[in-house]
Amino acid sequence: MKSSPPPAAERIVRAPDATMAQTRFGLCVRGLCLLVATGQRAEYLSDASISPIPRVGRRLRGATQVRGQPVLVFNVDSTPPNTLPLVSRAAIVLVNLAQSAYAIQVVQAPTLLDSLEVCVASAPEVGFADQLTTPYRARIVSLSGSTQQDSRIWWETDFERLFKALANE
Repeated sequence: MKSSPPPAAERIVRAPDATMAQTRFGLCVRGLCLLVATGQRAEYLSDASISPIPRVGRRLRGATQVRGQPVLVFNVDSTPPNTLPLVSRAAIVLVNLAQSAYAIQVVQAPTLLDSLEVCVASAPEVGFADQLTTPYRARIVSLSGSTQQDSRIWWETDFERLFKALANE
């Protein structure tokens, strides 16, 4: 029996294994670029339905369902939850952690990066800046396989710690 590919609105994004240690996926969230750790499982959903949760921290955007399981959705934007619509649709990246999964709202599909080089950069002025560890410069890999230098700074982060920090803001 032939298996069917995932729907167009859903793609699996998995950081490459050790044989491609310099190739990684990156996520852009409101001007902040984050690297997905090698081996970290993540899933991009281009049109997730997000329902707000009343009386929560300003970074918790709401909840969505993925394969019947509720998943909390975080946003690094500081829009107060009481100004958000009742139900909205947005692109998210679901990050599977050891005990659970969380999602972060993104502005575009994950980017494939190559030739990462550590650089010197000041951490952005955000409440969770201590969760951003190492800054990198990288080259973007196109669908044809060619690469182009990217001017943005890509930050290494531990998503589990990042989600905890966002939940506490």
